[in-house]
Amino acid sequence: MRWIVLACFALIGGCGSQQKEVGAASRPKPSGIDEDAVIEKGTANIDTWLLLDGHDTKIRVPNGWEWEHRGVRVQAVAKDRAAGYVLTGAGSKDEALKRRQAAQNALKLAPGTAKSKGETLLGGLKFLRQDYTGSFVDGKSAISTELVGASPTGTGYVILVGYATEGHDEELREAINSVTKK
Repeated sequence: MRWIVLACFALIGGCGSQQKEVGAASRPKPSGIDEDAVIEKGTANIDTWLLLDGHDTKIRVPNGWEWEHRGVRVQAVAKDRAAGYVLTGAGSKDEALKRRQAAQNALKLAPGTAKSKGETLLGGLKFLRQDYTGSFVDGKSAISTELVGASPTGTGYVILVGYATEGHDEELREAINSVTKK
C-alpha cells in the first residue's frame, strides 16, 4: 500500500546549521515567470534545503532525492518515485487552489475519499488537516493528507503536496517536519 502525504500551506519548525540552500528568496524574480520553468536542479545530500521564493519558507530534501526549483515552486522526488513533494506559495485563496492542483499534477497525484480532518500544531503554527483513502499516484493506490496554513511573511499561503509509498513515509515525514521560516 502506498502512503501519501499532501500538505497544503504547511509551515513547520526546525533547521540545521550548515545547509546548502537552493532557490533563495532574495533572488530577483523575472517578470512573467514561467511557472513550470526549471531554474535549478540536482541531487540532494544530507544538508540540502529548498527555499520557496517570496514566502520565506524552506524544506529539507532527503539525501539522494532529485530536486528542482521551478518558477513558483520547489519539488523533490526519490529516484525510484517512491516518494516526493512539491512546495509552492500563493497570494490568495483562489491562487492557492490553482497551485495546489498544479502541485498534484506535477506529482501525478489524485486524492481519494476524505477520511478524517482536524487541526495540527506544527512549529508553533496551527494547520487544518485532511486525510484521504483511495488516493492514487502514477495509477497506484495510496493514502494522502493535506495540511493548510498561512505564509510566514504574513501574506498569502504556502502549499506542500507530497506522497510516499509504504516504507518511504518516514523520509517524507521528516522532510515535512523540517519546513520552517527562512
